[in-house]
Amino acid sequence: MKKRIFYPLLVAIAMVALVSSCKKEQNSTILTATFSENVKGAIKAIENESDRVLYIHNLLEAEDSLALVDTLLLTDEVLEAGLNQKIAANPDALYTFTIKNVARIYFVPEVDTVKFDIENNTPSGTPLNDDINAIVTKLQDGINRYHAIMDQEGASEEDAKAIEKELFTAGKDFIMAHKDHPVAWIGFSVAQSFSDDATSLKSITDESLPGLEKLPMYLETKKVLEQAAATQAGSMFVDFEGEDAEGNAVKLSDYVGKGQYVLVDFWASWCGPCRGEIPNIIKIYDTYRNKGLAVLGVGVWEQQKEDHLKAVKDLGISYPQIFVPNKSSRKNDATDAYGINGIPQIILFAPDGKIVARDLRGQAIEEAIAPLYK
Repeated sequence: MKKRIFYPLLVAIAMVALVSSCKKEQNSTILTATFSENVKGAIKAIENESDRVLYIHNLLEAEDSLALVDTLLLTDEVLEAGLNQKIAANPDALYTFTIKNVARIYFVPEVDTVKFDIENNTPSGTPLNDDINAIVTKLQDGINRYHAIMDQEGASEEDAKAIEKELFTAGKDFIMAHKDHPVAWIGFSVAQSFSDDATSLKSITDESLPGLEKLPMYLETKKVLEQAAATQAGSMFVDFEGEDAEGNAVKLSDYVGKGQYVLVDFWASWCGPCRGEIPNIIKIYDTYRNKGLAVLGVGVWEQQKEDHLKAVKDLGISYPQIFVPNKSSRKNDATDAYGINGIPQIILFAPDGKIVARDLRGQAIEEAIAPLYK
């Protein structure tokens, strides 16, 4: 059973402060915390002092220039004294407090004092922030139990799946309890981390969720999930165009739907897990290519084509590649076509172009292909 990798979506570091008054200020949110020695060390490790900045963003705004609410330079004096940071209250919004390369935390700027437990990455002190505290604490506990199981020899897949189901349900319940407020995004993030596939998430996105619909990032994610749900096993392939090493135009349909099984790997040179799968795919290619299997790599999400070409050479990849350049930082025709929000994404296509399986990794690739060539 593969071990899940958890990204620091709900984890972070945030605001700081010594509270000088307990009086509630109307129309203001006071952000308070203290900096532990670990936190101070992480911030001071940022080489350029001008990058030691705390940013507050409003996630209801799509553009960074509009979303930026406030900034604070984290000087040594601030780190030692703590911070009492006042911002305008906006209780119907969802904000992030971010320190570059150090931390990110979600919170709701309700009228009152929001306190942050930096070591445990949780806000508290107001109703919605207490709710965030509860689900993040539950998430962290579940992840700890999950890793405890997976780190054991002969890990129990049944026990691990039970935790995944528990946390998916917790995320979904949080969404439904807060569906009129964008804070539901936190529950959605939890559910997304522990969902089995896009279909289970689509059961959530099909609901009326006014709070989430206010968030541009949710609307983008919803489109991805809808396309992922539309390209599950049994669906016909969706074509896209890229280029080969020489810059010639080439389409997925030049390989898929041509009468043979095709294993397609969506990957990027900078992606560690992607590079980790390459030896498995090369082994599959060497074993089954003379039996009729085609293998294709699709380079996506690269800054420049040269990075892709260098990785192909360095990794000793001999099967064909399609390079698909980004249309923007968040748009790529290949990954958009299949609703891909994480790589590697490895898909097996049947001779007629229908999808046999997706989300293949490690031993699951061999298990999907071996029966086809007995």
